[in-house]
Amino acid sequence: MSSAIVSASGLQAPPHIGDKKRAAVEALCLEPTLGWWTGNTQFGNRLSLDMPPAAATQIDVLDSRELPGPPRSFGATLFRNPRQLLGANLLPVVGQQSNVARNAEIYAQITYGAGGVSNTFLMDWCNGGSFALQANTMRIAALTYAPKLPADFGAYDNRRQFSGVSQLQLGATIGIDGTPPPRAPTFTTQLQLMPIADVLGLQVTVPPFARRVWPVISVFDAVGPTPPFDGLILSEYIIEATGAFSQWQSYTLTAEIMANGLPVPGPVDTYAIKPTVAVPTFAIRVAFVFELGL
Repeated sequence: MSSAIVSASGLQAPPHIGDKKRAAVEALCLEPTLGWWTGNTQFGNRLSLDMPPAAATQIDVLDSRELPGPPRSFGATLFRNPRQLLGANLLPVVGQQSNVARNAEIYAQITYGAGGVSNTFLMDWCNGGSFALQANTMRIAALTYAPKLPADFGAYDNRRQFSGVSQLQLGATIGIDGTPPPRAPTFTTQLQLMPIADVLGLQVTVPPFARRVWPVISVFDAVGPTPPFDGLILSEYIIEATGAFSQWQSYTLTAEIMANGLPVPGPVDTYAIKPTVAVPTFAIRVAFVFELGL
């Protein structure tokens, strides 16, 4: 004689046919909405502070050195107040003595590890920026830097408010089973001045996880920077990719490269932009944006 079995979900399972010694049981597992992770600053934290007055200042935002379980995929998401309050040279506000922001920006400094070893890399701290890593420890910090060289670092002044925002807002969250984000994270190098007489060009080191690179170039003159491509003759420059032992590849700068970038092969360690003529038409400002495969 067979009998029906009531499952944990309250549904009635049909009697097992052909084998009276075995029965199918349906179970419904519910995860709790509250637990030891509730309010745990290892999984989320937010800071409100004045922008530090110097470059290379580290601001600890999220310290998760004891994530639960063995190493696995963890996803992280960053948020911040509007970027233009830090990196843009805004017009003076009536009644104030200076611009609100002067040549100040932040990178996200990520330290992750497992099994007693760790690694650190930098990425742009974007509002909504995200990434996924395999680890069981993760530390997220902000690192100040001057985005435009050779100008000195100039921090946001909390005494001069703009649009009602008077402080730097930073935050981060971490979740288990992270997946790669739809928009890949990036790392942008500092914008450097390349004088007309500079025949050696400008060189940058390829950051960890880089899979694609874009040059960012604008014409520079005695007055200041002008919009990109304003009079710039692209054929006067090449991009050179160099590996550990020799030159890997060189590319004549084109509008397509400026728009779509170049893939970063595994052996490449550095990228440089160099003039192809003795005296280029303009001095230029140069930065590189790397897409990170995270």
